[in-house]
Formats: sequence, structure tokens, C-alpha cells
Amino acid sequence: MRELLIILIAATSIGTASPTNLEVITNSIDSLAQKSIVNIYNKKLKIHSEYSELLDKLESSYNKLDSNYQITNSNQYGTLISLDTIQIEYNQATSLRTVKLVANIQTLADDNIVSYTLPYIFTDTIDTDNISRIEDESFPFTKGKLIEESSFWDDALEPALFVGSAAVIIYLLFTVRSS
Repeated sequence: MRELLIILIAATSIGTASPTNLEVITNSIDSLAQKSIVNIYNKKLKIHSEYSELLDKLESSYNKLDSNYQITNSNQYGTLISLDTIQIEYNQATSLRTVKLVANIQTLADDNIVSYTLPYIFTDTIDTDNISRIEDESFPFTKGKLIEESSFWDDALEPALFVGSAAVIIYLLFTVRSS
């Protein structure tokens, strides 16, 4: 009975763990592919990414959507899909993680080049004290930026204290010097 309780607690804690940034990014790529279907002209795709580690994931996401998609590196393509931006931010005050991916899509339909920008934003709450657990050291694009909320002390009292202290020091220097 005791072992069953331990297994149940372990399974619950594993089930509630936050996904890593790499897992969020790869799942977001699938969602980007799904959203971009309406902008794809013919079945010839050229895929580009600033993040070479994600090229295979991009290709597999489009192949899962339609097995007739033909991934090519030649200049004879109908649609260029480029994953150019990945931004990760953590808000310490609200424990909110925001992962933003931006794909640029250029379609060569009827000798016209049409460009689309397709953003995808994922948000969830995480424990900001353990950020290193969800980042992957081997992939720099999984590292995020921690945003700390400013307080009344940072915005008003601290500058007023510095200005007031400087004024008192200057006043004392001139009054002591003239005595």
C-alpha cells in the first residue's frame, strides 16, 4: 500500500512538471505549420531557419500535415518558409513564461511574391526560481530573458534619495568650506 502511494505521488509530480523551452518550441513549430497551410502555394516548399537545429523539425511538421509536400533546396519552389525569430521571456512577478515564434512566408503565386508574417505566442506559468531546469544549455535559443517588475522604490524613492543625498552633500561642502 505504501509503495502504491509513493508511485501515485511521483506520477502526479511528473505529470504537472512544466515542459522545457525546447519542447514548447517544437510543439509551437507544429502549430505554426498548421496555421500556415492557407498561405502555401503548390506543394513545393523551401524551408529556411536561423536555427539550423530546427530544420528537421520544420520539415517533419510539414510532412505530417501533407505527405505530398515536396521539400526542396532549389530555386524552383512555390513557398519559402523561414523561421527567423524565437523569443522567450519570464516575468518574475507573475511567474509567466512567454515563448514567441515568428515565421516569414513568401509565396510565389502567378509571378507575384506575397509575403506573410506568421507569429505564434505560447504562454504558461512556471516556477521562475528554477528557470535553468527548463532551458537547454546546448541550444542557445532556449534561453530566455527574466523581466523583473519595478517597484515604487525603484521608480520614485531611490532616485529621490540619491538626489536628496547629493544636495545635502553639496550643501554641507559649501557651508563647511565657508566657515
